[in-house]
Amino acid sequence: MTGSGVRGATANDRGEATIRLGFALVALIGFGPAQWALGLPQEPAPSEAALRQPAQELAPDSPLAKGLAAIVQERLRADLEFFASDAMRGRNTPSPELRIAALFLKSRMQSLGFQPGAENGWFQDYPIFTQRLDPAQTSLVASFGEQSRSLGLGEDYFFQLPNQSYDLALEGQVLCVGEGSKEDLEGLDLQGKWALVLDRGKFLSKAIKACQGAGAIGVLASPGPTYERDSYAQKYRLRSLDQLAASKPRLTNSAGEDAPFPLIMLGRDAAKGLWVAAGSPLSAAGYPATGVDPGFQLREQRKLRIEQQSASNLCAFWPGSDPQLAKETMILSAHYDHVGVKDGVIYNGADDNASGTSGLLALADALVAYGPMQRSVLLLWVSGEEKGLWGSKVWVDNPWLPESCHAVLNINIDMIGRAPGMDLCITPSMDHPSFNSLSRAAYDLAAEEGFGDLISQDEFWSSSDHKNFAETLGLPVIFLSAGDHEDYHKPTDTAEKIDVQKSTRIVRLVLRVLDRVQAAPLSSGK
Repeated sequence: MTGSGVRGATANDRGEATIRLGFALVALIGFGPAQWALGLPQEPAPSEAALRQPAQELAPDSPLAKGLAAIVQERLRADLEFFASDAMRGRNTPSPELRIAALFLKSRMQSLGFQPGAENGWFQDYPIFTQRLDPAQTSLVASFGEQSRSLGLGEDYFFQLPNQSYDLALEGQVLCVGEGSKEDLEGLDLQGKWALVLDRGKFLSKAIKACQGAGAIGVLASPGPTYERDSYAQKYRLRSLDQLAASKPRLTNSAGEDAPFPLIMLGRDAAKGLWVAAGSPLSAAGYPATGVDPGFQLREQRKLRIEQQSASNLCAFWPGSDPQLAKETMILSAHYDHVGVKDGVIYNGADDNASGTSGLLALADALVAYGPMQRSVLLLWVSGEEKGLWGSKVWVDNPWLPESCHAVLNINIDMIGRAPGMDLCITPSMDHPSFNSLSRAAYDLAAEEGFGDLISQDEFWSSSDHKNFAETLGLPVIFLSAGDHEDYHKPTDTAEKIDVQKSTRIVRLVLRVLDRVQAAPLSSGK
């Protein structure tokens, strides 16, 4: 498996080595396209000639013919193998490797003569927030009389739910509410108190809702006399410790958001130890009875530690030639991130989306050979797609373009390297309410690159970055892909499985669509 190489070095060693490798590659690429081609196979792939337009269909000196000829299969392969290499460690957002990928793209765009397309240069940077509990300020303390007992997270108490990282400081008396049923709570005063629920091994959601509605400040659940499932330590220990160690990055700082209703899972041994220490009145089965104060107060504290990192979209601008239409910009997008490393295994993301990333680089070569189109073009490599379409959301929320331009369409390519050779998927399809002039052009021109009838992927309308351009900016969009496959989001999505010939044909089709719509009226729906 490609993603299972030797990983004996430390994370810092790997990061420094990756950065050195990345800058060396960026320096090499900075010499320009001719030098980048050195070392690639000198003979075209056997199928290369079949990918080119017959001479009788296009004049050899026409802009489109020149652009199509510049989309070179072996260069696309070389770029793809770089982005999908183990050295890039899955291009997670954020990561040092993703930054290397962005610098790689910037260097290529500079060498080809593109202009910076972001407000402050080539990169549209945006913050990413990671929040985690501070172990030094996370505690649960039971007090009875002048004595107190500190309980350990991951040892004595646990978190059942994954969203338990937030600021919290709560203190109150504990009241046993049995199993937390409506009948158990009847007549009990829970205002300002912790509700001790004796867990029977069933879902706690109804009991939690009932206790919250009765005025409790939180629920303290502990195995009751009928509980026969795995111990809390077996079920929740790792999850609780993970809450201290890490949290998923977020696009916004959610530290000030309202915290969910607190739920603490108190292990059986820890609970019984508290009842003995507090001298709690117990039933014959050894548990506090419903409505009984077990004799201790509970104080819980959680404190968030907020860390801020950043990620970038790479924006490369190709000005148009028409005095009026040049103000209208055609956005070509692909996400260049993937999901990184999980449990020591690299998820290379060759199809998702090193294929689209390298495809957009091939389109850059084609635009240089084509020359200026009448409308301007922005090549936009977005990050954070795998986290929830972050990069494209950031762009559409602040759609800055050079020279007072504005966006008029979006063509998005994502996963363009797999499936049978004649298959090509599109959304919006003819059956989608957002079917538009771009879709029409793709349907009309697909056969020019050897594709059969286009396959609807309307079920994936919300699954890639085109969605934000359509729904936030109201632009006509198309999303082209080769389709789903068994290696999606698996470490087996590796470079040797990519059909580079097919990727090349999809890129050529995108150029044909651009050529057709560069001055045509645009529609954003049927």
